[in-house]
Amino acid sequence: MPLETGSLFRVGPTGDPMEYVGYAAGENPGEVVVVGRINPDQPVSEGALHRIVSPQILAQEGRKIGPFGEAFPYASYIAHQHLWQDQFPAVEVPYPSQALVDFLRQTKEGGITMFEPYFLPSATFTQEHIRMNGQTYSYPEEWQKPEDWFYKQIQEKKVDKRALTLPGGWVAIDTTLRPDYDNGNQQYPHDPLRPLLETLEKAGKIAPSAPGSRFGVSPDDQEAEVFPLIESTLNLPPNTITVPTALMFNVIGNMSHPEFGTASTYEWFADAFGGVGRLVGGSSGYGGLSSVYRSSSSIRDDYIGFRLLGRFF
Repeated sequence: MPLETGSLFRVGPTGDPMEYVGYAAGENPGEVVVVGRINPDQPVSEGALHRIVSPQILAQEGRKIGPFGEAFPYASYIAHQHLWQDQFPAVEVPYPSQALVDFLRQTKEGGITMFEPYFLPSATFTQEHIRMNGQTYSYPEEWQKPEDWFYKQIQEKKVDKRALTLPGGWVAIDTTLRPDYDNGNQQYPHDPLRPLLETLEKAGKIAPSAPGSRFGVSPDDQEAEVFPLIESTLNLPPNTITVPTALMFNVIGNMSHPEFGTASTYEWFADAFGGVGRLVGGSSGYGGLSSVYRSSSSIRDDYIGFRLLGRFF
């Protein structure tokens, strides 16, 4: 019985639903390791209903009953283990918190479906090296590091030195594709935020460059109006919603989402610049994933959009 990773099956007509993960070496050749959680609200945890089932039993009794519907499938945890440890063996990937699982469920139920759970290790970056869990690594060969200007601003103390660190932990990253520039008329495709942004626009709280657009919405607007409305609408704790830092954007882009750097527009980052500035970046015409610059946090620039981040640390 062919199964794809993440699909549900049960052994026998009344067996508990289990998520198929794949093959693993067991006491008998060809044993299949499967993981399932009967309660979809249960977060991933070590030993959560692991079971070993032989391929023969699956072929004879197993019945596929649909996709696994958890907010955070176990397969996502396994994928992040491989993602990080293949390149940086010292990284240890913890199990996600209940707060992340609740966030993914609440946003999905609220129609905000573009969030992807993502693990970011505790790490310090320099122009030459990456330090994680006591080990120092060179950048992978194809890695697009932030441009030299970024490091210079940190040396000159215009940007806080914490901009070179990842705090360690799971986040939820908005993976919506940023569009190319179109005279300010560009829109994020199929954007679930559009109804909320239109509500704020009609109330005179924001003035985007096009109706319901993420462009022309300043960081000041985001923090005062957009983030609180998303949090209240989805019943999220205050200060859950923000945007990525320049380093988070760069790391996630290099590890998993190179498309973050393929549009001619920019996006806002969380890092402060000087007294009233904020970092921006990501433009394909100025380095893509390496692109970092600055702008005023109050400016409503039709070249600059924003990407949401759910934080849990």
